[in-house]
Amino acid sequence: MPPIVVILPDAQEVRVRLHARQQMKDGWRYQVGILIWQDGVEGIAEAVEQRMWVAPGHARPIPGVSYEHVPTQRLSATGTIVQAVHTLLTCSYSG
Repeated sequence: MPPIVVILPDAQEVRVRLHARQQMKDGWRYQVGILIWQDGVEGIAEAVEQRMWVAPGHARPIPGVSYEHVPTQRLSATGTIVQAVHTLLTCSYSG
């Protein structure tokens, strides 16, 4: 999965993995995976991926990264979601 930048509420930027995107009436939502640490077997810390959906305006593409194979759901002309694979990340960021 390609990387994307997520902007946290305190304006920090974190590079995460983009798993899916969904077009909504108010913009795009992105399903991202962020690595976090947890106690593993015998108390040894291990990285695990936590997935979540990020609201419009809280994610932006990384220049030069291809997003053409990311599973994408787009709105149809009637406003219902249609499953598709989109060739470009159409994310507008005003930060």
